[in-house]
Amino acid sequence: YRTRSNPRGVYLCINNVEFMNDLRKGAEVDEENMKILFREMGFHTSVYRNQSKMDMERVIKDFGDEKKTDILVVSIMSHGEEGLTKSVVLTQDFKQINVSWILEQFNNRNCPAFQNKPKIFIFQICRGD
Repeated sequence: YRTRSNPRGVYLCINNVEFMNDLRKGAEVDEENMKILFREMGFHTSVYRNQSKMDMERVIKDFGDEKKTDILVVSIMSHGEEGLTKSVVLTQDFKQINVSWILEQFNNRNCPAFQNKPKIFIFQICRGD
């Protein structure tokens, strides 16, 4: 893929670090390292921390709107669970968002600005016990 846009791409990081009686140790370091990496590669970076379900859904839905870049990267760092039929991300308020829902928000129908452009998704989530 040719990448001629400036910035080259956009990077969205949602990092849920703080949960009731639980702190994802080292999560801030991972967040900072990813932010530095994508900035050095010429990406515009947007980082959101400790998002409720409502806030996280809003950020995800709004992120793909009318971006004029050549690459999209989305990184979700949080707790998660894996069931028989679906994987979920836990939000800071202990609600669930299906991984499939997140991916659907960036498909060609919901995110036409990135149609026929590379989209990379990184899920750094535990999957239960």
